[in-house]
Amino acid sequence: MKNKITFSVCIFTYNRAKYISDSITSVTKQLYSNYELIIVDDGSTDNTEEVVKGFNSDKIKYIKKEHSGAPATRNQAIKEASGNFIVWLADDDILLPSALQYYAMYLNKVPNADVLYCSLKTFDETNDEAKTIGGIDWYNKNDEALAFLMKGSPITDGGCAVKRTIYNEIGGYNEDFKRAQDYEFWSRLIQKQKYRLLHVPKYLYLYRLHGNNITGMFDENTDYSYEIKIIENLLNNNKLEVLFPQFGWNKNRKEAEFVSYFFLTSKFYYLKNIELGEEYLNKCLQIRNLNNDEINQIYKLILQTDKIDAERIYSKLIKKEEDPILEKYDLAIKKIDDGDIITAHAKLEEILEETKNSTGTLPFDTSNLHIIVGNLSLLQQKLDNAKEHFENALEINPFSSLACQGLGEIFEKIEEYDAAKTMFEWAIKNDKQNEAAKQKLTPLNKALGLDENDFSLSEES
Repeated sequence: MKNKITFSVCIFTYNRAKYISDSITSVTKQLYSNYELIIVDDGSTDNTEEVVKGFNSDKIKYIKKEHSGAPATRNQAIKEASGNFIVWLADDDILLPSALQYYAMYLNKVPNADVLYCSLKTFDETNDEAKTIGGIDWYNKNDEALAFLMKGSPITDGGCAVKRTIYNEIGGYNEDFKRAQDYEFWSRLIQKQKYRLLHVPKYLYLYRLHGNNITGMFDENTDYSYEIKIIENLLNNNKLEVLFPQFGWNKNRKEAEFVSYFFLTSKFYYLKNIELGEEYLNKCLQIRNLNNDEINQIYKLILQTDKIDAERIYSKLIKKEEDPILEKYDLAIKKIDDGDIITAHAKLEEILEETKNSTGTLPFDTSNLHIIVGNLSLLQQKLDNAKEHFENALEINPFSSLACQGLGEIFEKIEEYDAAKTMFEWAIKNDKQNEAAKQKLTPLNKALGLDENDFSLSEES
């Protein structure tokens, strides 16, 4: 007879009286009965304790401690647990009734699995399902899971079941990580390259979407230093070809190295670390120059963080030739670096005037140049001039996300909110990675009395 597997379902909570009853109820309705429910309260100041104690079950163990943050609270839950596997349940989510039953069934089929995780469905305050989140089966694919860490966490935290002894072997959650502690934990576990990760291809977990979720709430104030620490640790401990096996190292090692560095350049700029982004950009340039598409990708990423740095680095990437126009352009960019945006603006206007009838190949993207001048005009509150340049950029490139974003900022400044909303939506439609436009759209929707996620453009627009 197969061994009876025991589960410790662990909820770490803080001020979730509104939702935690649903989470607890979902555990008490499990079809598989060999479990305990550990609830560690991180010093809630609402009536969470009252809600929890309203459940009369000898399977529930409730511990309340002083407030110290999510990682320490999770580590306390691990200490309290006695099951073979720890199953993580957020204090606002729901474990479907068959979850533990399926986990036990799969563990009996694959007894050497160390971590199990399932597919998820999201739902909102109205209980409408928003989307499904599947999963990749990493069983016996630890090398692929390691490479995936460069993109993000390869395992969904909600509903995952981790063999309890693993925490004794590699440690618990890093208490220095206010965010991304699950990503950091998976990075340590997967780098050991000895644990077996098994995906259970069933939707067993409901992830609740609401305004106070920690996970997935990213904005311009998000501290990405935690993700950066994880990536730097991965780089320090592993060779590039291990982290980026997909780049054809046996065919063209130099190009594989370039593409790896370019990925890291883009990643660090996306995480708003200009210094590290430029460090890896310089590694790229030691191998070869960037093509126009690569230059534009980097420019867009940096522009989300710092317009001045974007113009400086853009000038660095343009091919240097003996060209009076390019010399004038370099001088203008130097003026931007020096903080003299008025002189820089004038020089760039001269370049546009001198080249507007040119039929030859210019050493820069004219559409991007109009966007640079438009942004400089915005900084000087010259809205009419900025509008003219963004419109010129759109005439050259009708799909320019940054030109649409610039026009949206102008309309926002003059309080033409409907027009601003339209332009920010076009910016997002033209580039789904334009986070600045997304961040602008949400408060605009609220100001217009719309749902914060309202998006009016149709797919056919």
